[in-house]
Amino acid sequence: MEKVCFKTFEGKQTLGIFYDDPMAIKDENQMRMIIACVVKESEKDLIKPFLEKNKDFESRILPTSDSMQFDFPYRNFLSHMIGPNKVYPAFGEKLENGEMGDMKPGNFAVMEVYSKDTITYTFIYGDDIDDFLFSKYPNPVYK
Repeated sequence: MEKVCFKTFEGKQTLGIFYDDPMAIKDENQMRMIIACVVKESEKDLIKPFLEKNKDFESRILPTSDSMQFDFPYRNFLSHMIGPNKVYPAFGEKLENGEMGDMKPGNFAVMEVYSKDTITYTFIYGDDIDDFLFSKYPNPVYK
């Protein structure tokens, strides 16, 4: 995916949106997620030709929404393993303690944005959550 996107777009930023907690579902192969590339405003005219050549991709402008954000420094490939082990438990603790307002298990998605120096974990919730549901797969079976 990166090779295809980075040939066309300069942004060199990818993101993943994850819908399911791998610890809460019976079969981790049923996890729903999408991987995407971030396109700069200055490159928006390149989107249509890119989509015509790459039929497996779709384009969507994500709206502003209610969210909680955590940043983790990107130092090397190990940051992809250490970051989630630090961020997700901290988020889960805040969620269990009621510190996240209206956010409850099952009514949010997590967007991870990977840039040169930082991995940003954004927990998206609220009325606009459906705008972030790209996945066409059914909900998995939970434990």
